[in-house]
Amino acid sequence: MKRGAWIAIGLGATALIAILVLVQFGAKLSKGAPEETIAEAPAPKPPEPKYPIDEPRQPARDTTTDTAAGTDEAASEPPPLPTLADSDQAFRDAVDEAAGPTAIERFLVPDSVIRKAVVSIDNLDSDPVSRRFRPVVEVEGSVPVVRSGDSIHLDPANFKRYEPWVSGFISLAPDTLVDTYSRYYPLFQESYQDLGYPDGYFNDRVVQVIDHLLATPDIDGPITLKQPKVFFEFADPRLERLSWGQKALIRMGPDNADAVKKQLRAIRDELLSRASGE
Repeated sequence: MKRGAWIAIGLGATALIAILVLVQFGAKLSKGAPEETIAEAPAPKPPEPKYPIDEPRQPARDTTTDTAAGTDEAASEPPPLPTLADSDQAFRDAVDEAAGPTAIERFLVPDSVIRKAVVSIDNLDSDPVSRRFRPVVEVEGSVPVVRSGDSIHLDPANFKRYEPWVSGFISLAPDTLVDTYSRYYPLFQESYQDLGYPDGYFNDRVVQVIDHLLATPDIDGPITLKQPKVFFEFADPRLERLSWGQKALIRMGPDNADAVKKQLRAIRDELLSRASGE
């Protein structure tokens, strides 16, 4: 049975490139002596993945149903992956089936889901990407605020806007999520390399971004805002300097942020257990 969701979450390896140059000494060669040739330097090896993704776990086979004529072993193999360009429907179907009554599939955009997921994850620890590159639909409604004189605070009612998304995210079993992620991992990796990381390993980047999100500061009490132009900003410059992903966790409120962090830790643990072969 198909399972899965997309996640949300690292790249942590640096390549050391050794260039070997053979030099020809200035000794004269006798007439007719063959010229020395310059050996080509070996191609640099890409860095080893820090957290190699494992193959999806297959359910145990019920041997009581095997026939003496021989069960077709190939029948238990998962079907081949679609190409990255043709992966949208299959991936959305997998998300829809795994999400069940939570219907998290309705939060996904209809096209280029894997590509947009990779772009967004890669930018969660920096600046936001354009909405057209995001894999999920926008949270409904505008940001509610409370004004008191010259002061502007984020209205706690804003936190409820995120509850459907958070509920869908935390309802997914981490092992189920990682199973489907690993099943589609070649497409995630292909998309990541297309971004300009030919030697990068996307799962390393996922773990790195999860660690960054888990480091989001906990904010208790009112969140003060300012509105220099059209959009609201955090009045505290320390918060305003945070990354796109960390700001999103703060805006969704402490309870939602705690729930998302708990799920991220569970996903991280599952990813690392697969990488270590546990």
